[in-house]
Amino acid sequence: MRAICDFITLKVVEEEEEEEEEEEEEEEEEEEEEEEEEEEEEEEEEEEEEEEEEEEEEEEEEQQQQQQQQ
Repeated sequence: MRAICDFITLKVVEEEEEEEEEEEEEEEEEEEEEEEEEEEEEEEEEEEEEEEEEEEEEEEEEQQQQQQQQ
């Protein structure tokens, strides 16, 4: 009888450990996904800023050309 109880206890502990490991893996995956999303957002923001700067430079150049023509 004692052996049966020990076996059941062992199985329960093993199952709990497996569940904990799965939860930890899921949390790690979620964190990685969040980090990737943040990186993508940062890259997009940088691209937008670069585009804005380029547009501003183009506008300045056009203004300078117009002033030179006058």
